[in-house]
Amino acid sequence: MKNLKLLNPVILFSFLSFYFSQCSVKNIEDQMPFSLVEKDFQAINLPAVKDAGLEIAKAPKPTVLQSESAKKMILNIESASDPSQLTLETKAKINVANFLTAIASPLVRQQMQMDIDRMNEATLGLVFFGKETLDPKMSDVVKTIMSSNQYKELFAKVLHPEIVVISRVVNVTAPNNIVYKTSPSKGNCGKAAQDALDRAIRRLQESRETQMNSIESNLKLRIAEANERFSIRNIEAEQNYQFRLKNSAEEVSKILKAAQRMSGIDPRLSEELRLLAMTMALANQLVFKEEYDAALQANILARDNEIKLANLHKQELESEINSNFNREYNNAIATLERVLDACHNQGGGN
Repeated sequence: MKNLKLLNPVILFSFLSFYFSQCSVKNIEDQMPFSLVEKDFQAINLPAVKDAGLEIAKAPKPTVLQSESAKKMILNIESASDPSQLTLETKAKINVANFLTAIASPLVRQQMQMDIDRMNEATLGLVFFGKETLDPKMSDVVKTIMSSNQYKELFAKVLHPEIVVISRVVNVTAPNNIVYKTSPSKGNCGKAAQDALDRAIRRLQESRETQMNSIESNLKLRIAEANERFSIRNIEAEQNYQFRLKNSAEEVSKILKAAQRMSGIDPRLSEELRLLAMTMALANQLVFKEEYDAALQANILARDNEIKLANLHKQELESEINSNFNREYNNAIATLERVLDACHNQGGGN
């Protein structure tokens, strides 16, 4: 006790000053991150992405090239009241009936004659509107005529649309999933920095999930819209098909009416005209069915391309979101390292 009383006051003052200064530094080291960290990490946010509407290209359609030669022939046949008023060009076209009988088999010719005998404006509708009364073998005969150099200009032709199937792919950037943990040796400063990092990353993850849900919803909407357009185009194709058949039936009926007028004047010509009408009816049905089938196929490809584009667009946005996420994630780690360095310098007095 006597030694303590004799302790030099200067030494005692120095000891106490050193003790309390170390406590103060330690206190600053522990408390500093709580005010500094949050401010730095609040700047870590995921930017918004712009999901602009996709431009939908007009779906291509098949085209029918009508026969000008057939129009001219039918106009002449319709206006003629007797054989003398038929032009040489028209008579040459009517001769397709003889060509048809020449290439048809005996059984087909027999069936053909029966069909000709029954053919009138009433039964014509059965040919055009799905209740064919003609022998299916007649289709092959008519196709042969349609491809012959002598008579092919009489018939309409279908131009099929060219549709390029989209094959482009998008390599989607993957999100960063690295887990970063601060060493316990960093003390309270490190714990505060880790907590701030965890909050920043959760904020990034929640923003990313919200943006991903948004682009997924937009994708589903675009797919639904593509399917709706597909249905509308198919309805339009069906309406166009029926319209074509109706107009063609009206044109062919003009030949039948001429055959009726000529029956008492030139029975042979009348029979040739009826055979020509049957040939034109079946040929037109084949052409317009080809157009209809081509339209349906084009609609499928157009719909598939639209859905493919929607998916590619979604993948591009997903890649952009993940790239933004990775950049901000790396910024968060860099911020953590700066804070830890500040903690170390503050605590170590460097």
